[in-house]
Amino acid sequence: MLTGSFFLFGGTSADALTEANVGGPVYLIDEKTVGATNGSSTRPVAGVLRAIDTTRAGGDQYAVTLGTPAQSAGSNP
Repeated sequence: MLTGSFFLFGGTSADALTEANVGGPVYLIDEKTVGATNGSSTRPVAGVLRAIDTTRAGGDQYAVTLGTPAQSAGSNP
């Protein structure tokens, strides 16, 4: 299993990610998309948003360190 930070796509509308979201949790919408909201508590935490890259082919992509915020910070579950 791979761990670390990966580029994923971002949600739209209420799930759109901005610079204000960097450093905070993001939520799994599907296998390649994260969003700003937990979908009324129906989505798991994907990880922590680390950066937004507007220069990648295929549109904006979002660097996410996978895991819960506590795990991403290096503490043990």
